[in-house]
Amino acid sequence: VPPALVSGCSGDYSSFICVQPEAIDRVRVKMGLIFYGPDWAQKDVDCAVDLFHQYMAEDKEVLTAMMRGLQSRHYDRGPLARADFEGAALDLARYYGRRMSGALLGAGR
Repeated sequence: VPPALVSGCSGDYSSFICVQPEAIDRVRVKMGLIFYGPDWAQKDVDCAVDLFHQYMAEDKEVLTAMMRGLQSRHYDRGPLARADFEGAALDLARYYGRRMSGALLGAGR
C-alpha cells in the first residue's frame, strides 16, 4: 500500500487517489472511482464522475497556489503545521507500515 494512497467510501461507490513524487516540484497523481454493483444508470455514473472532477479541481487549485508560495523568495522554511497536528495520521501510517512489513516478511517464507 503506497503511503500516499487515500480512499473515500460512500454507500455505493468509492474514490481513490495516489500521489507519487517524481521530482522536488512535481508529482504523479492517479485517481479514480470504483462503483459497486451492476445497476448504475449512465447519468448517475456521469454525475458521480463530474462531482469527483470538481472536487479534484478545487484541491488542485489550492495546492498549486501553495506550491507557488513555497517557491517565493519570501517563503521562510519551517513546519506547515504544529508538530502534533497530524499526529494521529502519522501514528496510523507507522502502525500500518509495521504491520505490512511483518506481513510481507512472513509471505516470503
